[in-house]
Amino acid sequence: MWALRMENKRPGLTPYLVHEHGYPVVFRTRQQARDYANKRFAKFKRGSYLREWPHLWRMPKPVKVKVVVDDGT
Repeated sequence: MWALRMENKRPGLTPYLVHEHGYPVVFRTRQQARDYANKRFAKFKRGSYLREWPHLWRMPKPVKVKVVVDDGT
């Protein structure tokens, strides 16, 4: 499984997985993750002002993740 890791270059902020409605967004293939990132975060590529201070945003990168489902017992 694949997910997207979002990074911000501001000091003190840690990378995190992209999420929607409180849950991480996961994909079966790396290409699906890249396509999603290009659609949802295209503004980070186009808007150079978002890559400069005070924002310092970067495009999210696909990362391999292991999904473990805990049934609570």
